[in-house]
Parts: sequence; C-alpha cells; structure tokens
Amino acid sequence: MRGLLLNLFLNLRSKYKILDIYYELIFWNPSNSSSYPNCENIIFWIKYLWKIYMFVQVDIFSPKLCNESASIRESVAIILPYRNRQEHLYTFLQHMHPILTRQRLEYKIYLVNQDGKDPFNRGKLINIGFTEAMKEKKWGCIIMHDVDYMPLNDNNLYTCWKNPHRMMAASSKWLYQYAWPYKTFFGSVAAIKPEQFRSVNGFFNEYYGWGAEDDDLAKRIGYKGMQIDILDENEGLRIGKYKMLPHMKAHPAEDRGEKLKHTKSNMIQNGLNNLKYKIISKKNEALYTNLTVNLLYNT
Repeated sequence: MRGLLLNLFLNLRSKYKILDIYYELIFWNPSNSSSYPNCENIIFWIKYLWKIYMFVQVDIFSPKLCNESASIRESVAIILPYRNRQEHLYTFLQHMHPILTRQRLEYKIYLVNQDGKDPFNRGKLINIGFTEAMKEKKWGCIIMHDVDYMPLNDNNLYTCWKNPHRMMAASSKWLYQYAWPYKTFFGSVAAIKPEQFRSVNGFFNEYYGWGAEDDDLAKRIGYKGMQIDILDENEGLRIGKYKMLPHMKAHPAEDRGEKLKHTKSNMIQNGLNNLKYKIISKKNEALYTNLTVNLLYNT
C-alpha cells in the first residue's frame, strides 16, 4: 500500500512540476523577520492546515489571540479575487498568515470566489469583497491582493500609507527588476484606505476578462487628486520583492481600450454605487472567509 501511494505521489509530482515552487514557498522562512515575533498558536494552526479545516474557525486574526496586552499595528481587510486557483490558495494561506501575524496586524482574509463560467471580473469581485468586509467591521486599510503573488520579505508592512500605494516593487515576472510598464501601475498587490476607495467609487464593474481594471482605478485615483506611491528603488529591491506563481493567462477584457477612454464619466455612475451581485454562500473557513458570488453577468 505504501509503495502504491508513493508511486501515485511521484506520478502526480511529475505531471504537475509546478508544485516544486509551492513546496519551496511553503517551507521557506521570510528573511529579516526576527523583529516580528511569531504567534505560536497561529503558526501551529497553519502547520496543521489540513486538519484544522475540520474543526477550527477564526473570525478575525489579531495579536490579542496570543497576548491580550499586545498592541495592534493596523486593522486590515485583505481581499482576494478568486476562481479555480486552489493550489495557489493553499500556498498563499500558509505563506501569508505567519507574515501577517508577525506584523502585529488585526486582519481578515476575504476570498471572493466568482461562481459560474462567465469571464472573470477582478474589479467587480474586489468591489464585492470591499462592500461585504465593511459590513462586518470598520477596517482601517484595504489590501487588494492577487492570490498568485507572495511577498519575499515581511518587513514590507501590510498597512496603508497617506496615499494609495503599490506594495510590489519588483517581481519574479520581471526578474526582480525595479521596472514597470508604466508609472501608474496599480495591479497585483495594492493598498488603499476605505475612504479613498469610496471617493473614487471603487472599480468599474464592466471589465470582464483580463486587464485594464487596475488602470481604470489608477485613473480614478488621479482624477480625485491623489497619487499612487511606491517604495523607492533601494527599499523596493530590499523588501518589496514578490514571487509570482505560474498560471494560465486569461483572455483579455473586451473593448478595454475603449472603456479606458471614458473613465472620468464612468466613475460617477459605475462602481460601488451601482454594484449588483448575488451571494451564493458565505462560509468562515479556518483561515479565511469564503464568499461565493454570482456577478449577474449581462443582467
């Protein structure tokens, strides 16, 4: 029996060589982390992730789970737009919880899972995650986070600045170079205060397919007189690096270039203020809240 299981594992591993990168990250300890002490209870839960799904539920993670007198750096809602990325999700959870607890954050991870086979809509999913998260708590900071990006240094604090800011300064996708296709890039991993997100009316709801929703949001931020900040090059290359897990590229959003031409007028009438969706289910899992939603596409 043991030999049969071993052969099955080896066959799966050879079929899905992509798993190598997941193992590398799951067992990797972030550098320069000694200044942020571990919360042993939460680390224990993460270590036995496959067991705790059965019987443990945590509403909001907080340093006070470990020490009632502990100070909280900031309250943060982390929103993950999601569909069919289970292997990424497991890696994300095991990688991120130790980092977030070391940073002494009060936080909750909201996974917003798009139901059905309609084109993926990252912006609308984040709008939904924001709306549902703010119903539960007056969060001080919103982190919009793709599930396939992993920070490589936990001194990159998951907090908000005065201005909206892009947290990722370099990634494996661009060979960890401090270089971007354009200055106002605001995708992948970004932080924004709730009042700032409301002031721009959130994301445009009609970018079905890959791309442009983050560019549209960046333009909205600019139209409201705000700028997008980022770590300078020295700090960015020291603490702002992210590992991108490999994945299949999605189909581009239709007419995205044309829609981007009308951001200024669209931001008044399309976003948080006309958001329509249906919650299929809401479940507090052990390490995140799972919101499965129907986007009411073409309705």
